[in-house]
Amino acid sequence: MQLSNNPPGGGPFNERTDAELLLQSRQDPEAFGEFYRRYVRNMIALFWHRTRDRDVVSDLVAETFANALENIERFNAAKGSPRQWLYGIANNQLKKYWRRQSVSEEIRQRLKLETPTTPTSGWNQIEAFEDELDNERLLKALDRVPARSRQAVKMRVVEQLEYAEIAERLRCSPKSARDLVFRGLKRLRTEFKRP
Repeated sequence: MQLSNNPPGGGPFNERTDAELLLQSRQDPEAFGEFYRRYVRNMIALFWHRTRDRDVVSDLVAETFANALENIERFNAAKGSPRQWLYGIANNQLKKYWRRQSVSEEIRQRLKLETPTTPTSGWNQIEAFEDELDNERLLKALDRVPARSRQAVKMRVVEQLEYAEIAERLRCSPKSARDLVFRGLKRLRTEFKRP
């Protein structure tokens, strides 16, 4: 047995007007399916033009048609065409989306939150944050190194001075300057590993 694409009491769906399809959708979901097929590309184009985000477009198209189906009883041909009615729903969905975006952006700003990284934006923010944490730990560990060794390490590592210059500044021999740097780095390593 072959199923007919004809609604009861009329011709095939593709011969029906949009208004007839919407009216018939109240009893027959297949009629709404045809209405959907007629307008889904228009909705995709509309939302793509406004958002340029595939996931958002997909969500908005789904929400628009779900809303249209839920409110099919509200369609009134005297107030406008089915196309106008559908575009009205689409514009309302778009306004809700922008409102949600605006609120979430405002909350992020207020809480000083950054948008999480995505696969396309990479891991740069996370790596930078980890580096910042490591730098903070390093500075705290350096604070726990004895003062004279700490000075020697800073001169050697940060200022990149030669041992002779370090010795001159610290008023000691170059061998002592080397020992101070060595002991300072060893202590720094130990302190840095501490939780």
